Amino acid sequence: MNSRSLSSKRSLKRTRPGSNPTNKLLNQDPDNETLVKTKKDMEEVVKMTKRLIEVKLRKTNQRDKPEVQKREIPREWGQEKDEWAVGDRCQAHFTDNKWYIAKIIEIGRSSDTGQIMHNVLFMDYDYAHTHLVTRSELRTYVPLEVDQVDLHTPVRALWDHDNFFYPGKVTAVHQDGTYEVTFEPWGNKTTVSLDDLQLPRRKPRSETD
Repeated sequence: MNSRSLSSKRSLKRTRPGSNPTNKLLNQDPDNETLVKTKKDMEEVVKMTKRLIEVKLRKTNQRDKPEVQKREIPREWGQEKDEWAVGDRCQAHFTDNKWYIAKIIEIGRSSDTGQIMHNVLFMDYDYAHTHLVTRSELRTYVPLEVDQVDLHTPVRALWDHDNFFYPGKVTAVHQDGTYEVTFEPWGNKTTVSLDDLQLPRRKPRSETD
């Protein structure tokens, strides 16, 4: 609180009803219209002064509060959607509290709860199985950006023979914006767009099971 606010409060105390000459005069002459009007005017001034002090204090407190910075959500986390369709590629939440690339293969309503459920197929070759999730456990699939991929970049790429992601390395970058990937350790090659590339998982699933 600043010194001006304190000074205003002291002035307010000095002008409170009951502590000024007008009240004493009214006790002596209660029917004096001029004194009655003066008292009402002074009371109104006191109310206005209170309101001004309160507004000023609120503004001061707001300025003094530290600004809370919103944490920026990483792009690779994806976003929630109101509606999904069969065939959509997505990120799905699993019981290990991690998110994995998946494809929606079925949408239906639970006979027990009536909640809409999504049956997804995880698309990593080493963990290809289905799993039921709610809408809140789905996020949009996020392709890589151009500056994330270069020659020799380790990646996961979609193998179009079975539509699962396998580990590999970029062995050529083409002018049309596609990438040649050699799957390791098998040696097979494929050419894909950025939509079908992902960076390697930070931890293999075998380490978290």
